[in-house]
Amino acid sequence: MKFISIALLLTLSVCFSFAALCSLNNGYSSQYSVNSYNTYFPTESGYEASTFFESGMVTVDYDNQMMNVISEVLSNGKKIVSQIYAFNGNKTLYVISGTSSGGMVCNTFPLKYPVPTSAPKVLNDLGGDYIGDIPVELLQVQSNNGPNVVERTLFDFFTCSPTVSFITNTVKANPGIATMVFTNYGNYSIPIELDSSCYNAKPGDESMVHLPKAILSHPYK
Repeated sequence: MKFISIALLLTLSVCFSFAALCSLNNGYSSQYSVNSYNTYFPTESGYEASTFFESGMVTVDYDNQMMNVISEVLSNGKKIVSQIYAFNGNKTLYVISGTSSGGMVCNTFPLKYPVPTSAPKVLNDLGGDYIGDIPVELLQVQSNNGPNVVERTLFDFFTCSPTVSFITNTVKANPGIATMVFTNYGNYSIPIELDSSCYNAKPGDESMVHLPKAILSHPYK
């Protein structure tokens, strides 16, 4: 598959439940936007530095092992709009994307990227900070973006939600950073129902589909 779009689900890093301060619910939902400049993200051929902008909506159901992502990606002068449904039960990924005629089509693919089952591992609590006058905690979390990045998140313990997440390259010769902003975040899952256009979906061409890189970089795996 080609992964021209980016990162979500960026770190989707972040739907935290931290120790005893925040209880882990059955999932989460959030709108998000990601800006990446030359930041390492996983691909099928390894980790590659990518520059792009992505925005969308993500919903994850931990209990039933389902995920839905609606995304719009701008990369290399191209705009890619897609919607994906990932179901661990039947190991299937459903992708709704545009056609050359201007319509939309749903295709199925093998699910190669496990649906997250829990919040990411917190590696270090770096102390308190503020966004405006909102108190937040800076947490370093385990990243799926490879060994050459550090991932940190500003987390609001009052609402048990991430606010902003950062992924920074650690290779001095190849600097890069990605920022992900979460809005309308809910520390719970909303119902995920497969779109009717996918009821009779046929297998797609894996060399042509474009998915949010966020699926690969998701730290909840």
